[in-house]
Parts: sequence; C-alpha cells; structure tokens
Amino acid sequence: MLNDQVLSMLHFHPEHPNRLVYLIAPFTEKGFRLPQRFLAGSYGFHRIGQPDLIVQNSDYVITREMQFDKNWEWVSQEGDAPKISAGFEDRNELVRAHLRLMLKKSDADFSLWRGPADKGMWGMDFNYLKKYQPEFYSLADYKTQKRVLETTTGGVSGADLKIISDRWISKNEITIFPKLDLNSIDLEKPYRIHIPMDMYIKLGQRKRNLIDPKPSPEISPGDLVSEIFK
Repeated sequence: MLNDQVLSMLHFHPEHPNRLVYLIAPFTEKGFRLPQRFLAGSYGFHRIGQPDLIVQNSDYVITREMQFDKNWEWVSQEGDAPKISAGFEDRNELVRAHLRLMLKKSDADFSLWRGPADKGMWGMDFNYLKKYQPEFYSLADYKTQKRVLETTTGGVSGADLKIISDRWISKNEITIFPKLDLNSIDLEKPYRIHIPMDMYIKLGQRKRNLIDPKPSPEISPGDLVSEIFK
C-alpha cells in the first residue's frame, strides 16, 4: 500500500506532550514539490475534524485517511469495509456525485460546480474535492470527512444560461448537470440553478445578479455515502 506513496501524520511530540509535530514520510523514489501540500488537515474548513493521518501519492490521490480520538487512539470504524466505487481517482466523478445530490435536494433545473479547467480569479484551484484510490479507500476512511457544503439556488434567464455556457461551461471551467442542450433552451424562460455558495462570486463576473436567490439545504459527507459507495 505504501509503495510510491507519501504518508503524512499529525501527532503529539513523544518528549513534549503539549506540542504537536507533523511527520511526512515519502515512500517513493520520485521527487515531490511543495511538501506542505501533503500535511494532514492543512486545507479547508473544519480543520479540527480532518484526518490526522493521510496516505496519498504524488498526484494527491488518497489511499487511506485515519483519525485519533481524544486519547490518541485510532478511531475504529467497525463494519465500514466497503470500498469507494470505481472511478473516484478522478475527482470529476465526485463533482458529478455532488451535482446529482444537489438536484435531489432542490427544485432546480440544473446544478453547477467548478470544472476541471477552473483556476479561480487568482490562478488558484478552488475546487476542494479530493481524489481517492478505489482499491484501498473505504467507508471508514471517508467518515473522517467533516466539511459541510453550503449551497444556494437562484434564477437565470435562458439567454443568461447561454452566456454562462459560452463563457465557462464550453471551456470546462464549470460543470453542469444534467448536460445542457442549448437548442432546447428558451432564451426568454427563467431557469433555476443550484450552486455551491462560493460559486456566487464567479457567476457575479457576469455583472448580473441571480434572480430570487435562496439558501438551499447543506450537504454533509454523510449525504453522499449512497452516491459514492455503491
């Protein structure tokens, strides 16, 4: 399992129990840049609930994630052996899982997410979703995930939806579900879209506000279990 992998772990210092240390152990002959990107729990919100140990390869495809409890004993997830479904070494599969679930939770016509070509306004990748190794990654690993996704719905005209398609969807900067057929879009008709809250800023680059925006139900990692462990 550790062949060509990088193990990172957060743990208390054995000689100084009030201090924490990070361990990064590359089990690979390949060089890797930016070792700080391999640190366990170093990205995103709810960091206190993120994994204390991560095993991943140089492309950040995750093999294992584990957590300590309050007594520095590994949290045991009994009976959580199912492996993640095939294909999730590509995080676009996880994007599609989110998009499907978002439509189930709202009355929107389409759900949108940041696409693989999106690098944000400052050249940074704002898509926080990860990639997983289906051969090893299990439901027990996934239960270390704590980040809750805030979403919103809002209206756009058919004409505006075409602008979004031409500007972003056609360039893979935005992924849409279900697939958009511009020939079937009525330019005068309003359509409801469901998006992660942080995409509100990106769509604002059109200099148009969403019509009647409303908060939608939060999406937790537990909500996605049935979508990605089949």
